[in-house]
Amino acid sequence: MKRWKAHEHYWAGLHETKRTGPRGEGLPDLLDGPLAVECKSQQRRALRRADLKQAKENANAQGKLWALILHEVGAKRLDDIVVLPAAAYMGLIAGLISLDLTEETKARIDDMLDHAIQEGNK
Repeated sequence: MKRWKAHEHYWAGLHETKRTGPRGEGLPDLLDGPLAVECKSQQRRALRRADLKQAKENANAQGKLWALILHEVGAKRLDDIVVLPAAAYMGLIAGLISLDLTEETKARIDDMLDHAIQEGNK
């Protein structure tokens, strides 16, 4: 599996959805959910104007807020960077935007958070 496809597949699993795959332009990388998510896997992680433009345009076409997930090849998935507009971030922390995940996925993410905190404190 190509790296960019593996990146999309990983995040689709955490969102309990599927990748859109190569269906043409105008669709976010992940199906369903309250956010239109674009996933980018890069040799050297960088926030690029073209990626932001794509995320925003695809989200607008879906009538959703956008999110951009940046992965650097060779880095841990927990070090991926998620870029959101402030409105989406505020909606998430206020509980106004929900992903409606299963208890199994929530437990998996909880374990990942614990691991990330432990790694960050070393």
